[in-house]
Amino acid sequence: MDNLDKPSARTETTPDPYNSAAEEDSAVVKAAAGSLFGFSGYNNSASAVYIQIHNAASLPANSTVPNTGIILLVQPGQSYAWSSGRYGRRMSTGVVIAASSTDTTLTVKTDTAQLFSVDYK
Repeated sequence: MDNLDKPSARTETTPDPYNSAAEEDSAVVKAAAGSLFGFSGYNNSASAVYIQIHNAASLPANSTVPNTGIILLVQPGQSYAWSSGRYGRRMSTGVVIAASSTDTTLTVKTDTAQLFSVDYK
């Protein structure tokens, strides 16, 4: 058995990166089952946002409750980061990140003011 306590270049243990090409409000990071290792970003909006992670293959409809329990409140002009640890968090359907104006349900922001960086597999 391999020791995975240190970084590895093996494809099955090295996360793939998703990085916003421009400011956006949501992103389908992976449209199939996989693992979420962490994410970071910057809120360039004039208002606070709730960064939500959804276990989904496409952007859920507004009013959808985040089914992962991963919600971060981010103030205007602030950066943020979240990590699941070295083993990742299993996502059975896919990985979607979205900026919402509400906390416990999805209300996608429409000011296109987020930069996302997500590590997934």
